[in-house]
Amino acid sequence: MSNRKRREWLLAEKRRQLDEADIGDELDSFSAEFKYRVRSHFSFVERQPLRFSNNRQGSDNLGGSLIDVQGKNMPPPFNPLFDDLHHLLIEADWCRLWSSYQSDLEEADRTFNAALGMLSKHGRVVSSSSDEPVWTDGMQRAARSINGVRRSVFQYADRFPSVLQSARLFWPECKDIGDSDVLALLAADQAHAAAKILVNLIKDVEERAMDEDISRRDDGRFSMLLTEISEKRRQDSSYGFGKLRRARDLLRLAQLAELAAESELARLRFEEQEREFMRRESDMARKIERVKNFDQSGGHERGLWRLVDEILDTIGAGASARQVWDQLKAYKGKGVVYDINEHEVSWITAAGHLAKAPTGFRSFETTLSNKRKKKRGG
Repeated sequence: MSNRKRREWLLAEKRRQLDEADIGDELDSFSAEFKYRVRSHFSFVERQPLRFSNNRQGSDNLGGSLIDVQGKNMPPPFNPLFDDLHHLLIEADWCRLWSSYQSDLEEADRTFNAALGMLSKHGRVVSSSSDEPVWTDGMQRAARSINGVRRSVFQYADRFPSVLQSARLFWPECKDIGDSDVLALLAADQAHAAAKILVNLIKDVEERAMDEDISRRDDGRFSMLLTEISEKRRQDSSYGFGKLRRARDLLRLAQLAELAAESELARLRFEEQEREFMRRESDMARKIERVKNFDQSGGHERGLWRLVDEILDTIGAGASARQVWDQLKAYKGKGVVYDINEHEVSWITAAGHLAKAPTGFRSFETTLSNKRKKKRGG
């Protein structure tokens, strides 16, 4: 769409919005109240981002790349001060898996709202016709910048005594807000991330069921679909639940930090909870690092078989497949092997997700035998 057509479309949308708003003769008035109403109605004018057949680099008539055009037409990032989780949740409440994740999504919503409640002291209502708060400049700067720093804050948090110190270093825009505000803002952000991951999972499953023409009454075919995608569902669920756990922990830390300024006992409790939070974050980081050490290339299968080679070096190269399989069970929950039974073995990947080997004991036995034959042949 050209710039001229885009302007014409926006003007037409604005006229339509004004007609629906039934403002009428007030167009002749330019009072502050009227200007506020006009801005409020214009804020609801939305337009879908430009879509292209592919992401191939190219140029439009103005000489700009299509990638740049797409980026400029993307919706703005989520802002916890002005957005909420309501619209996100209603996208999935009609899906068949809604009941399986409803309690988790509602908990994410409660955590988000509780975090925003703690931040409410930084906002005040200034218009008699709207209850939308006007936030302080420091809080707005922190909220707008969180999208660009969250990865660094949590990725390197285990290198600092507390997540607050990591945030203060990698998130300079939060310098004008207090410790409890930093933690509450992080909690709201992680609650939104958890809800988004779980909602996308629910919607993806529903869309796949629709693509395969599985009706809502066909429980058998839907169950088969869930079995088919069980590994991806487990990975996404685990990732979303991890974000939700972190959001709850951060909210609890924020609440304790708020009390710590007034009570010595609360301060000690806050420091204890902060150490526990860092311990859990460090445990997960160590598990991920161990997987990386086993497999620098990032390949899933290689990580498993590097562990198998280590077991064979310990118990003897001639050990049976059953003996090796039983030894693998001893590694369950120790950073590489997440779960193992007679049907499969799964573990935590370098990205922190769950992965499943192409296994079952019989498949494992066959693969181990083939590897031994290759070694003897070499």
